[in-house]
Amino acid sequence: MARDSRGDEPGGCLAIFFLLLLVGLVILAVVWFVSFVGHVLELTPTYPETSPTVAATDPPRSSPRPPTRSSPRSSPCATRVRELRRELERRG
Repeated sequence: MARDSRGDEPGGCLAIFFLLLLVGLVILAVVWFVSFVGHVLELTPTYPETSPTVAATDPPRSSPRPPTRSSPRSSPCATRVRELRRELERRG
């Protein structure tokens, strides 16, 4: 009798499918965990600045960006802006 060319172990293709599925689920779990930790620590995503050509074609925003979860009052720039506003109020 002729031997089957698929090999001795049946279900090899099914095993590869389940292995790939398992690897995908592990990657999904890692991404979910990193996202969860980012939300717990209240980290906000950072986006690269757009190039001038893209910014010129975008329609102007009617309102500023909504505030993020982290307090903007704690940033060094916000502190400096408040100091400058106070100084201008004293002068003017």
